[in-house]
Amino acid sequence: MSEEFPTVGLIGEGTLVRMFNAPALALGVEILTIEPAVDSVALARSSVISVIGNSIPISQMTTLESAGAIFRTNSATMKFVKEWNAKNGDQGLVDAVFSVLVARSPHGQASAWTPTEITSGHDTTKTFTPSLKLDREGLGRAQGLALTLAKESNAAGVMDVEIVLRNGELMARTLSLGPSFNGVWTIEGARTSQFEQHLRAILDLPLGDPSLSAHNVVTGTFSGAGNMYRPYLHLMARSPAMKIHQYRSDSVEAKGHVTAMGRDLLDLTECVTHAVQYMNGEIDE
Repeated sequence: MSEEFPTVGLIGEGTLVRMFNAPALALGVEILTIEPAVDSVALARSSVISVIGNSIPISQMTTLESAGAIFRTNSATMKFVKEWNAKNGDQGLVDAVFSVLVARSPHGQASAWTPTEITSGHDTTKTFTPSLKLDREGLGRAQGLALTLAKESNAAGVMDVEIVLRNGELMARTLSLGPSFNGVWTIEGARTSQFEQHLRAILDLPLGDPSLSAHNVVTGTFSGAGNMYRPYLHLMARSPAMKIHQYRSDSVEAKGHVTAMGRDLLDLTECVTHAVQYMNGEIDE
C-alpha cells in the first residue's frame, strides 16, 4: 500500500456525493468531485475512482479503464448489477421491504450492516433498524443473502441490496452500487457510516465496525417547504437528541432527513413522525 495519502475521484453529483466530505476530511483523504461529463484532469489526479449512482455509461467506464483508470466498483460489476436487476427486479406484491447494506474491499474483506425495514408514505420514507419483522435468524439470512451477492458481483465498495419478504420467504429484488438514501441512518446510527466504509473499501483499507450505535434507529425523510431554518427552534428544543440533516438540493425529492436513536421504538417513531410532519408544514406545534 502506498504511504502517500490517496486522492479519490467521485463521479456524480448531488447529496450523496457531498455526504463524503466529512468522513474524507476525518481520514485526510482528498475528494475530487467529478461531474458526469468527465474531467480528464481530475481523473488523472485520482488514485481510485468511484461512480456514485448511474452517472456515466458502462461503455465510457470501459474506455477509461482501458486507458489506465482504476474504478471501484469496475465496469464488469456495473454490468453484472444491471443485468441482474433486469432479470430479478419485478417480483409483484410483497409483505415487507428491507435494505441490507454491505461493503466489500478488493481483496475480499466484507461486512454487513443490520437489516433495515423501509416504509413509504405521503412525502416521506421511514427506515427502522433493526427491522422488527425479522427475528435473529431472519436478520442473519438477509445479511447472508446480501453478502453472497456482493461476492458474486465482485463489488468493491458499498452495495445496497433491497430484499423483500413474500409468502414467508426472503428474496433479493434490487442491487444498487454505492451508498444510498436507504443508508443515511448509518451516519449516526452505526459505528461506521456507509460513506466512511465506502472510502475504506475502495481504498482497500481494513473495514470499520458496522454495528448499531443504539438499540433502535429510526430515520424519516422530509420534503419541506418555505423557511426550513425556523423549524429548528421548535424541533431542537423538543428533541435535543434527534439529528437533523438538510440537503439544500433540488436534485432529489427529499430535502432532508431526521434520525432518532434509543431503546423505546414507539417514542423514537413518534419523535421522527412529529419532526417530519413539522418540517413538511403539516403541523405547527
